Amino acid sequence: MKKIFALAAAAAVIFTGCDSLQDTLSEEMQAKLDAETGSASYSYKTWYYNGISGEDITGVEGQTLLIDFGRKVASSGVSGKIAVTYTDSSDNEVTKTFSTVNGYFTSDYTGYRLNMSNVTALFDGDNIPDSTATMTINLTGFVCAEGNQKGRALSAFEAKNISIKPFFANDSYSFSTMGFSEDTTFPIECNAELSVEEGTVVTGTDSSSNTYEFTVTGEGSTVYLVPSFTTAPSDGTEMTIPLAGIIPEGSGDAYSKEITASFTSHYVVVDGSKDDNWSSDTVSYVADDSSDGSAFTWEANSGDLTGLYVVNDDDYLYVAIEGSFATTWSDGLAVMISYDHSSDVAYTTGASTFALADTVAYGREALAHGKPDVYLYHKPQSDEFGVWVENSDSADDVTSTSLYSPSGETTSASFIEYAIPMTALANAGIESGKTIHVFAAYSAHWDDGIAAADVVPDDCATLNDNHNSLTVNFQNALEYTLD
Repeated sequence: MKKIFALAAAAAVIFTGCDSLQDTLSEEMQAKLDAETGSASYSYKTWYYNGISGEDITGVEGQTLLIDFGRKVASSGVSGKIAVTYTDSSDNEVTKTFSTVNGYFTSDYTGYRLNMSNVTALFDGDNIPDSTATMTINLTGFVCAEGNQKGRALSAFEAKNISIKPFFANDSYSFSTMGFSEDTTFPIECNAELSVEEGTVVTGTDSSSNTYEFTVTGEGSTVYLVPSFTTAPSDGTEMTIPLAGIIPEGSGDAYSKEITASFTSHYVVVDGSKDDNWSSDTVSYVADDSSDGSAFTWEANSGDLTGLYVVNDDDYLYVAIEGSFATTWSDGLAVMISYDHSSDVAYTTGASTFALADTVAYGREALAHGKPDVYLYHKPQSDEFGVWVENSDSADDVTSTSLYSPSGETTSASFIEYAIPMTALANAGIESGKTIHVFAAYSAHWDDGIAAADVVPDDCATLNDNHNSLTVNFQNALEYTLD
């Protein structure tokens, strides 16, 4: 009996040791198994539907989410569910669960395009406010279709908290034809990284049934329309263009969408998009790499000005500010312009002291020392325009006649454009051939008071520790000579 018990105990030790060995190797073996069989994955945090914000997309077909396996797979009967959670128009959280799923494999059988029509049927442009929807996807029924593991079932696929957002930022665009050439491209900014099917060509049609052919390319999150014609559309031309062949990250099938495009001969289209003309040799530009955004010794993370651009055509002086514009409702952007008073000795040696109160742009005592001749003031979050300078008799307020974009919410903006009529500048004595100096300030309105959280260019301003007082020398501001 003792001998039998000893043998049983030894066997137990042997089996336990094998179990422990199996546990130790399980992760390594699972990784090897995944490599041999494939493993379903979706690596993106957001799925972008084929539409714009607030658009009814319930009837838009051919929208799929691409699940990647890395190896050739087959179906043993795909099943699963998609649960969509969103905040409805009454601010209630709602979850819709779809227990019927379907889709199809890619041509090489290494991916599965999950049909998203159940999900897009919810987006009628009314019931789901923008960017409030997320989804969780569960799928089973895939098997390996190659190698030694052929026929082996794959682990169930699950992806949680995938945001659902619109892919296109707009469905109407304006483009400048200034300097049109064979190298001209017209950019369309989208909300996600993308690719374009090789050889995609689309044809625009204007109101007179004239046609214009474009090759479609893409880089980053931008679609480019490359004209195949050599003469620019005339000023004011509007056309419809059926975009096609665009594949957002995580999408299975290519998207197509009809857009409207208008063309202008003005140098800049004021739409908040940094088009190619801002990179031309005629533009005056200064970068501001230092993040000096602070106020009352506290760091101001809500805004950081990184660049300033100036250019003009016969009708407008264009000013653009680049950076981060997550301003609050009371924060503002000030653009100030002075022309070269070469006969004023004080102008070349002095500076203007700004008292940044809510309605004061500069001190009365320092107007002769490089004073601004023209200003505009913009509170992006509240869309108030031209409400800052108390001494309006000392500088021309051109904000009410200026164009600007984007308006309203600027949390995600990185480029703000202004167009000041040349006629408004002429009223202040600024005409073609004159040299101007331009600077911009981000004005933070906090409980502690008003401060210049950031300025561009840096070299033209000296700020105190609290940033609620600064001295500006326009001689060091961005210089530009009007054509």
